[in-house]
Amino acid sequence: AGLHEEAIREAERLLELDPREADGHYYIGVALDGQGRFEDAIAAYERAIEINPEDPYYPAAVAYSYAMLGNREQAVLAAEQAQEAGVPLKELALVYSAMGDMDTAFEWLEQAAETEPGTLSTLDADPTSDALRADPRYEEIMARLRTN
Repeated sequence: AGLHEEAIREAERLLELDPREADGHYYIGVALDGQGRFEDAIAAYERAIEINPEDPYYPAAVAYSYAMLGNREQAVLAAEQAQEAGVPLKELALVYSAMGDMDTAFEWLEQAAETEPGTLSTLDADPTSDALRADPRYEEIMARLRTN
């Protein structure tokens, strides 16, 4: 909803209760990404990874932040780690979209539509998917899913 400062405060309250709650760090990172504070977001995500290295969303978030910083090499490396950990494919589409590589982003989105269509249900409300939604291929995929 764009309430980034409020989200950070809520996540900090969670971390006061349990400093080892990895999601608290993750949610701070998400809010920092929303503010365009990508380096700070990466630091928050890396704290989440230290606590819970098994969660595939954390390296995907790191990949997104690196992509937004224009660091393709680190973004691809983190995206590969997220993929190996089993992140939903739509997350990879978001990373490549953030890099401006729309063809690769839509390859991942097509695969997600085929193998895990339920994961695409939140894209319409996700601000990180703005670039995907601006591309005519997005509506083609979503229309296909609505008819199936």
